[in-house]
Amino acid sequence: MEIRIDRDAFAKALGVVQGVVERKHTMPVLANALLSAQDDSLEIVVTDLEICMRNRIPSISTETAGTVTVNARKLYEVVKELPDPTVELRAMDNDWVEIRSGRSLFHIAGLPAQDFPTIPSMEEAVYRTVPEKHLRRLLSLVEYAISTDETRYHLNGVYVESRTTAGSDEVRFVATDGHRLSLATASTTDLGGLKLDEGVILPRKAVAELRKLLDGDQSVEIALGKNHASLRKRGLSMLFQYVDGEFPEYERVIPKGEMQRATVKRAQFLRALQRISLVSADRTHGAKLELHPAELRLSANHPDIGEAVETLEIEYAGDDLSIGFNATYLLDVFRVLEADEIELEIKDGLSQGAIREKNNPDFLAIVMPMRI
Repeated sequence: MEIRIDRDAFAKALGVVQGVVERKHTMPVLANALLSAQDDSLEIVVTDLEICMRNRIPSISTETAGTVTVNARKLYEVVKELPDPTVELRAMDNDWVEIRSGRSLFHIAGLPAQDFPTIPSMEEAVYRTVPEKHLRRLLSLVEYAISTDETRYHLNGVYVESRTTAGSDEVRFVATDGHRLSLATASTTDLGGLKLDEGVILPRKAVAELRKLLDGDQSVEIALGKNHASLRKRGLSMLFQYVDGEFPEYERVIPKGEMQRATVKRAQFLRALQRISLVSADRTHGAKLELHPAELRLSANHPDIGEAVETLEIEYAGDDLSIGFNATYLLDVFRVLEADEIELEIKDGLSQGAIREKNNPDFLAIVMPMRI
């Protein structure tokens, strides 16, 4: 293989796929990118065996077609520092790769292309065209609640399922770590007719990579198959496996019955909570909320530092109520919300709290209480 390629386009394409490459791996070839030059394009493929990403660079000059593998991170580090806007890349004997740019010359060890894993195909899958920013927003609303506890692998992702509610088809995105839950809903129509026969769990790493790819205001193609999902976007594609596990019956934690409801200004509440959390206990990050008619008192304390109190004017006409929450969990929710007014729904001082955007039935966050 021998090609000439624009340095900036090459560096950008390599940068996009870096998040998939594992730093720790059992197969050395998984640290490598598979480079395939055909006609006037170069395809870059990386995989960790659960996620595969392909990025195609058009308009290159191909002297000789071929395929090589080379360390993905090291290639990216080298290419972005090259001095000349044109890069020459050539496969050498024993799977080494030569890189030239201006007066710079690098020889980097590779591995046989035949050692690179075979990637499943989703070409026959049914793809739906989905607005990029809509899908990005749905993932942003739930990603923060994904569990990072590897022993609870069935919680290490976003659960996606189809539902019919009040005669309308919808798609639900749900994440929980056992201490909090986030649920975002969109109509099937808004997602290009996307519909699932049964729920699937999108893995945490794949969700993070998807959010990076969904960086524009155009549309993407997405297919949800039986075992894999795939996304295609203007020369870039991503294929990943679902988490093999059963997601819990999340609706059980959604509060039922009469609730005390308070409306707060999002920005005001967020800033006040950020301030008092500076003196919250290091391990529990506890914050106390005391609701009184038209008033909310936020407080936190640390035995070795001190205490902080903030009083806010709110819309509330219920009974006096006191409850404790992990301040970090509340902050995570308020940071992803966009509405000016947020509703807090609390049954009593020992029950989970619900958080919604005012006049928006398509989002719900649940936070479990804590003793303070």
